[in-house]
Amino acid sequence: MIQLEHLDSRALMQMLAEYTEKFTRIFRIYKRIHLGRGYLRCKYTIEAIVNALKKKGVNSKTDAHVARYETVCLSGL
Repeated sequence: MIQLEHLDSRALMQMLAEYTEKFTRIFRIYKRIHLGRGYLRCKYTIEAIVNALKKKGVNSKTDAHVARYETVCLSGL
């Protein structure tokens, strides 16, 4: 696997979005966790991307955006 730490944050975020979408699609297809190769590949790739983002310090910025989103968008629930 490529060294994710060497990619810029924007590329990592794009990869994270793509793999998360793929991961979600796998759940919709199987309607439960199916521990096949596709599931495991997505899971470990997502974990690697998140770890690379944490090393770059992007995680704290992302957490702030998520907290703001939840405050604004989920406050009416």
